[in-house]
This record gives sequence, C-alpha cells and structure tokens, in this order.
Amino acid sequence: MKYMLSLLLLMLTLPIAASTLDEIAALEKHKTAVGHDPTQHRIAPKAKPQTLRLSTGQTLNITHWQIVHFMKSDCPFCQQFNPVLSSVAEQLNMPVFVYSFDGLGDSTFSSVLPVTTEVISECFPELPQVTPTDFIVSTQTLVAIPVSQGMRSAEMFVNRLEQSFGLAEKLGVLQ
Repeated sequence: MKYMLSLLLLMLTLPIAASTLDEIAALEKHKTAVGHDPTQHRIAPKAKPQTLRLSTGQTLNITHWQIVHFMKSDCPFCQQFNPVLSSVAEQLNMPVFVYSFDGLGDSTFSSVLPVTTEVISECFPELPQVTPTDFIVSTQTLVAIPVSQGMRSAEMFVNRLEQSFGLAEKLGVLQ
C-alpha cells in the first residue's frame, strides 16, 4: 500500500516538474536566440579622447579634465563672463562643474552646487574668494590647477587654459 501511495504521489508531481522544466527552457530560449552569442562579452565603448591643441601646435589629451567654476548669482562680472565660459567649454567639449557662493545659479548656469567650507579650504587656501574663479580639475585624481580669477575674454580664457594645462603637463599630472 505504501508502495502504491508513493508511486501515485510521484506520478502526480511529474507534470509539475515537467511544467517547471518547460518554463526554465522557455526562459533560456531567448538567451540563445539568433544573433545572440552567449560567449560574447559586453564591452563598453571607449570614450573618444578629448584633445586640446595648444597655440604651439602641441596636442594634449584632456579627456579626464573639467572646468570647475565658482560664481555668485548677483555678481555682475559672473553675469558677463558665464556666457563666455559656457561658449568656450562647448567649443572645447569640456564639462563645467559650477559652485555658487550664494547657492543660486543664473541664466547661463542654472544648475549649481552651494560652496561648502571643505571646498573653500581645498580651492581657496591662498587665493581670495573672488568671483568668477576657475580651475581645471582631473576627474581621476582631483588635482586642481587655477585657471583664472575675474572676467576674461574668450581668447584670454583659452590662453589661461593652455597655460594651466601646460603646468599640469610639467607637473606630470596630465594623463
């Protein structure tokens, strides 16, 4: 009797096991669909190197650098310089990270972060807290090199960028 009961229970569970196996097979089926190679690894495309051509003709790789900009929303010099900075950064395809001393943006840079005491101590240990102030910063090492303080023309700002990247290269921090 026990043997018959065990056999009956076994026979009742076989369809359940079969349907579970069918479900697993259906889930696995899409993995081996046409055009899908399970041995193929997904590799993220490498970022295209971003370069800056200096006036000397030398080309520098600036892929891992960005401009860090300090401003105040009511600063008249910032209001004049911010469109210049935005235009230069766009031409160079360089990101701009913006801090604001009053925590507010303007029409050019509406998305800003408020300046913290830690940021001030890192960026302005010996510099006056003047706006606008710009640095180039490595996104890999966080090395910061001053670019300019105060309002500049686009040409003057690009010249200062070249000098700052030249300094980064001399210091051996330009990757």
